[in-house]
Amino acid sequence: MAQAGRLLDIGCGNGSFLDLAKNAGWEVEGVDPDPVSVDLAIKRGLNVRPGGIEAFADMPESFDVITMSHVIEHVHDPYTTLQWAYHLLKPGGFLWLSTPNIRSFGHEYYGYNWRGLEPPRHLVLFNWDAMHHLLEEIGFKPIQNKANNRNFGSLAAKSEALSKGLDPYSFAKVCMRHRIKGTTARVRTFFQPHRTEFITLKAYKT
Repeated sequence: MAQAGRLLDIGCGNGSFLDLAKNAGWEVEGVDPDPVSVDLAIKRGLNVRPGGIEAFADMPESFDVITMSHVIEHVHDPYTTLQWAYHLLKPGGFLWLSTPNIRSFGHEYYGYNWRGLEPPRHLVLFNWDAMHHLLEEIGFKPIQNKANNRNFGSLAAKSEALSKGLDPYSFAKVCMRHRIKGTTARVRTFFQPHRTEFITLKAYKT
């Protein structure tokens, strides 16, 4: 299989995504703060380091792609974390990032029960404008928005479970009411694309 490039996954967990990327032809590496997850990933035969993105400080301009799937909201210093991503990317490489959107319709509907808040694990939440501004200040350009609202039904079910004091992972069941809300949210975000549940984008290093 032809090599797709070099990929670094931040917050890689047990390495399941890295396995998929490796099978697709990528040369993969990862980092995670949880030692149990790092151990599991290493047992898969993956090159994974413990800690945060700065664990790869010895590899400037080494990666074609860096992925951060629901990571940036957990870090104490998002600006420095994104600076590191820029530093580690090759020119022409890109950062793929996804994070909850504080101005989403879900937050409007469910308030402090919105699944995207998740205190105290989520430390910083962004809206689209704030995320774009931060990335552009660091030097990323162009930035391509990739978000949609297909996941609204699942988040609605979890948010309603939270409103009842239930575990959103164990008791959230998507029903017709959630699907209808999800359809409505998708229609609304066609006209207001900044109101998606997640900010998902590709930001390039030129």
